[in-house]
Amino acid sequence: MVPQKETPKVYPVSAVTKAIADQTGLTQAQIKTTLDAFFEFTKKVVGEGDKVRILDFGTFQNKHRDEQSGRNPHTGEIITVPALDRLSFRSTHKY
Repeated sequence: MVPQKETPKVYPVSAVTKAIADQTGLTQAQIKTTLDAFFEFTKKVVGEGDKVRILDFGTFQNKHRDEQSGRNPHTGEIITVPALDRLSFRSTHKY
């Protein structure tokens, strides 16, 4: 029998801010404001075509997927899937 992989836990922002606040002594509001500012900065920089690289953590960058054809699974009709740009993160850690 093949062992099943465990489903990874998903942590809401409130759990992350609480954990960081407990460790740093800052308030959860301060942590949330800081995280919001970091993510806004990252979206802006990556949206301009640059990367955000944090040493010993990882890199945020844009990933582009060209327009392609696909099928509607309900009708079988061939459709065009539009091009897509999305924020991507690649960790520098090996787990």
